[in-house]
Amino acid sequence: MLPCDDDTLIPNPWEVLLSLNQDARLLQRICDGDSQALEQLMCQYEDIALRTAHLIIGEVPTAEDVVQAAFVKVYRRPQKFQQARSFKAYFLQAVRNASITAIRKRENLPGDENQYTRVIELLESTAPSPSASIEAEDRRNAVREALMQLTPEQRSTIVAHYYHDLPVTDIAAREDVPEGTVKSRLFHARHRLRGLLSNMA
Repeated sequence: MLPCDDDTLIPNPWEVLLSLNQDARLLQRICDGDSQALEQLMCQYEDIALRTAHLIIGEVPTAEDVVQAAFVKVYRRPQKFQQARSFKAYFLQAVRNASITAIRKRENLPGDENQYTRVIELLESTAPSPSASIEAEDRRNAVREALMQLTPEQRSTIVAHYYHDLPVTDIAAREDVPEGTVKSRLFHARHRLRGLLSNMA
C-alpha cells in the first residue's frame, strides 16, 4: 500500500495488477479442471464474501449458504467470471445479488459520509479488548439492527459503497440501474440510519 498526502493508504497499482493476474491464472486452472485452484480462490475471498453476505442478510447460516453457492457457480462456470475485468469486484457483486435474493425468499418480499463509513467499521471491528467496555459490543449490535431495517437494495448499496468502496457509477453499472437510483438508495438509507442511530455518540 502507498501513503496518501493525508496519511491514508491507497492500493499499490502493481499489487492490484498482480492480484488480477493471479485471479486470472486461477480461473484458467479451474477451466482446466484443477479443483485446488478453486480452494485457493476460496482462501483469498471467502472471508470478505462471508462478511458481505452477513452484512446484507443478517444471519450467518444463510450467508454461508449464499457464499458456498457463489463459489459453486465459479467452479461450474469459470468462463463467465473470466470475462470480468476484476474477478473480486464481479464475484462480490454476485454475492450481494444472491444475498438480496435470499432475503426476498426468506421474507417473501415483492448525513455525514464519515458517519456511514463508521457504521461499517463498527460492524467489521474485532471483539472488544478486556480494557474496552461492553458498550462497544452494544454499538455494533445497534448498527446491525439498524441495517436490518433497510430494504435489501438499500442494504446492498450501503455495503457496496461504504464497505467495498465502490463509487456510484460502478454500482449503477454492476447492478444495471440508473445512477439516480443508486443515489436515491443511498440518500434514503442514510436518512433512515441517521434516525435509527441518532443516539450513538
